[in-house]
Amino acid sequence: MAIVPQDPEYRLQIDGKTSYAWCALDTLFIPPLIGKTVNVQARDPINSQGVSLVVDGNGAREVTPPSAVVSMVIPDGPFGYDVIESFCHKVLFFASEESGRSWVAEHEGTTLLTVQEAFEVGRFAPEFVYPDVFGQQKR
Repeated sequence: MAIVPQDPEYRLQIDGKTSYAWCALDTLFIPPLIGKTVNVQARDPINSQGVSLVVDGNGAREVTPPSAVVSMVIPDGPFGYDVIESFCHKVLFFASEESGRSWVAEHEGTTLLTVQEAFEVGRFAPEFVYPDVFGQQKR
């Protein structure tokens, strides 16, 4: 039985099946980990505009709208039991820089990245979140 976020903001289509993610970064680092091409659907939390993209091991493409950005927060230590509240609820897709800036202005410690920059950050997420599993791998 899969755990589905209460109000899933991130839908992933993988091999014709729907799955869900907790935050924008999940949608960017999971496809390379599983070796699949994933269609991602999200919603801008400010204006409810849809954001879609295709993600695989090479990056994000077909980003719609092309102006989409991702909010990011740099954790100040290892994730604890509150990872969803302290991290996931702050790493979001926005349809435009304008929309993202309005959200970032209200959330201290956050910044905006392009979708591709966020994908690059996501390359290191597994090692940070699960150092015992992924920390030993060489890049």
